[in-house]
Amino acid sequence: MRYLTLIAATAVGLTACQIDFEEVTNENITNSVVVKFETETTRTSVDTSGDTPLFAWDADENFVALEQTDALAKAKSVDFNLVDGKAYIEAEFDLNEGKEEYRYAVVHPASGYVAAENINAVTLALPAEQKMAEESYDPNADLMVSMVVDAPTQPTETQLLRFTRLAAVAEMSISNLGIGAGEQIERVEFTAAGKALAGKIIADLYNPHEFAVSEGVNTVSVATTSANKVYFNLLPTTLEAGDTYSVAVVTDKKVYAKAGTIPDDKSLVFEAGMVARFGVNMAEVEAIDKWSLVRDASSLKEGDVVAIVAKDYDKALSTKLYSNASETSTSAKRGLADVSKIGNFLKSDDENLQQLTLMTG
Repeated sequence: MRYLTLIAATAVGLTACQIDFEEVTNENITNSVVVKFETETTRTSVDTSGDTPLFAWDADENFVALEQTDALAKAKSVDFNLVDGKAYIEAEFDLNEGKEEYRYAVVHPASGYVAAENINAVTLALPAEQKMAEESYDPNADLMVSMVVDAPTQPTETQLLRFTRLAAVAEMSISNLGIGAGEQIERVEFTAAGKALAGKIIADLYNPHEFAVSEGVNTVSVATTSANKVYFNLLPTTLEAGDTYSVAVVTDKKVYAKAGTIPDDKSLVFEAGMVARFGVNMAEVEAIDKWSLVRDASSLKEGDVVAIVAKDYDKALSTKLYSNASETSTSAKRGLADVSKIGNFLKSDDENLQQLTLMTG
C-alpha cells in the first residue's frame, strides 16, 4: 500500500508541474521587405467635360509590382490606398540582399500584366472586351506602367512613381440611332481593318511606348446600355485617308452596323494618354437580325465558306463570302448565300433570307 501510494503521489506531482510550451520568435527576423511607393495626383478615370482631359485615381485600383535584380520577381502582395488624390502602394517582396542593382516598376491594372523574364521585355495586355463605367471608360482597360525606379538596395524610404499611359482613350458620339421600341442596347463595337486596337504587346519598361504588338485584334467591344457617348481604350494607332472602319450597336434583338472610310486629307489619331473625340452618324442604318457563326469573324476574308446557324437554331446555311453581294441562291434548310462583311458582321441582301449578322465567339 505504501508503494502504490508513492507512485500515485509522484504522478500527481508531475502533472501539477507541467506547463504549456509556447515557441518564442524573434520579431526582428523577417524574410520579406515592403517597398512603399507614392504616386502623383493624376491618372486613371477620365473627365472630358472640358477642353483638357482630366485623369484621377479611383478608390479601387489594382497593380502588379516588379523587382529586377539578377532575376525578375513579382511582389507577393500589393496594397493600395487613396489619400487626397494620391495613390499609395505597398509591395511585399522576398528579402533579396547583396545584389548589384535594384530596379522597380508597377503595372496598372493588375490584369494588364501577363508575364516577363526581365524588365526589358514585359508582356502586357489591353482587353478587347471592355465594360464602360458611368461616363467613363473601363478602368481595367486603362493600361499604364510606371517609369522604372532605380535603387542601390531594397528601399526603406517611399519611392515616387510616375505613370505613363500606354492606352489611348476614345470618346465616340453616336447620333441618329433609331433602335426599335423595347430594344435594350447591350454593347457597341468599333472595328478598324488592319489595325491592332487591342491585344498583347511586349514592352521595354525603360521605353514602354516603343512596344511591339505580339497578338493584336482589330475590334474593341464595349458593354454599355447607352450609345450616346461611348468611351473605350485602345492601343495607339492612326486611321489614314482610305482606311476603313465600322461601328456596330448591338441590342438584345438587332444589330445596327455601319461601315465607313476615312476621307481624303483626313485622319483619326488615337494617341497614348490623350482623348480622341469623333462622331458616327447612324441615320438610315437599317436593323439586322442577329445570327451566330461557328468561328471568329475577324479572320474571314473574301471567298471563305462558313457555316451559319440562326439564333433560334431553326435554319442552317452554308455561306460564301464576297466583298460585294450580287447573285444569291438559297434553300429553306441548307444552301448558298452571298454576303458582304462589315467589320465582324455579315450582311445578305437576298430578299428570301433574313439579313445575316456574324457574331464572334
